Amino acid sequence: LGSFVPEGAPDSGGAAAPSVSFTAWTDPSEGAFSADMPTGWTIDGKVVRRSLLIQSYMTAASPDGAIRIYLGDAFGYYVEPTSTLAYAGLGEGDTYTASDGSTWPIMRYHPGASFLADVLLPSTGQNIVVTKTTNRPDIAAAIPTIGINHFAAGEVDYTVGDRVGHGMVVTEEVNMGISAAWDPWRVILVTAPPAQMAEASAVVTRMASSFKIDPQWATSQAKATAAQSKIMADQNAAVSGIISDGYW
Repeated sequence: LGSFVPEGAPDSGGAAAPSVSFTAWTDPSEGAFSADMPTGWTIDGKVVRRSLLIQSYMTAASPDGAIRIYLGDAFGYYVEPTSTLAYAGLGEGDTYTASDGSTWPIMRYHPGASFLADVLLPSTGQNIVVTKTTNRPDIAAAIPTIGINHFAAGEVDYTVGDRVGHGMVVTEEVNMGISAAWDPWRVILVTAPPAQMAEASAVVTRMASSFKIDPQWATSQAKATAAQSKIMADQNAAVSGIISDGYW
């Protein structure tokens, strides 16, 4: 993953990234994780719990609002349509309620770049125009699996008015025999004016590379929760490797 070189990242015009100072920031919801965030920017982030599932996200917006960054996986899980669900009157666009009370939207699998281009970006309601999608099977193949799951990865270039954007996504599909579920395993979105993309690139790289799980928080969780916290740490370590060494 550390050798990942993007095929569609926006051109920053060769300009050097402006000097950005950073401040240590801790998840305000549970103190579960920390990262270096750009000083003076608007910062958000927290742990998101859905039943036993633990996910997280971080966002950063420059003081003028021109640069916006998202890094996380807080999108929940989707269950794929099946004949069994159809027999129960449930299909694409409906919601399946599990025995533990958790709810899963029913949606066909959108692997890799398709999740960004066809699901996430259109859902924002903004005038986003996708200009390029790139599948990255090399990235997906580098992520370890456990036999019942597999990954797809991709990149998307887009425009929002006079700003340009670049997104990277890794999706995961889990086959459970009679049913299948999937999730956006990791998503990075960076939107900025072309002249400020170098600054945005420096910030998202620092955010991802400095992400750390708080060990006391991890050990305080139940076994299942602690396992999920390790997944969070592993995911961000993978992302850090992906975007290091000139990712953007």
